Amino acid sequence: MAIWIPLISAVIGGLLTVIPVLITLRNQAIEREKDRQEQRREAKTQLALELMRNDVKIIDDVIHDSFKGLNYSRNLAFRRDRGKISHDEMLEELEATVASDTFEVDYIVDSVASTFGNEFYSHYKDWENLVGEFSDLMLSTSSEEKKDEELDELWNKIIVATGKLHILLKEKLISLRE
Repeated sequence: MAIWIPLISAVIGGLLTVIPVLITLRNQAIEREKDRQEQRREAKTQLALELMRNDVKIIDDVIHDSFKGLNYSRNLAFRRDRGKISHDEMLEELEATVASDTFEVDYIVDSVASTFGNEFYSHYKDWENLVGEFSDLMLSTSSEEKKDEELDELWNKIIVATGKLHILLKEKLISLRE
């Protein structure tokens, strides 16, 4: 029996040394897994932000292009109203500059706008309607004085609606970061 006592003592001493090491290794493995999960969450957040930035860019590009188109149309209407070009010439120039894939772009932008939520989509549709009203009125041949007042009023509404869209887009981007 005397032989077994040193052997049992050695085994117990070895276990007492190994158990804390095993516990430390287990804790380190748990920490590494937590770090991996945090990295995955961060990667998902970054991807969501990047996708949202791309969607925001699409909406911004449409707004910018719409303003360019409205300005071009406004210049053509001004030239028409001053007698420099006829109404038909103005329509031909506008038709030549309008992209043939406008329907596809409108569909894509409409789909993207709907992903930002009901509030944004509602404001986007209001903005889109204002732009349509502005374009229709500008292309009409109604009396000039009343038309100019209505155009100015619609233009101001478009500016306000555009500002609201930009605010909502910024809020959406900020909410993703939180």
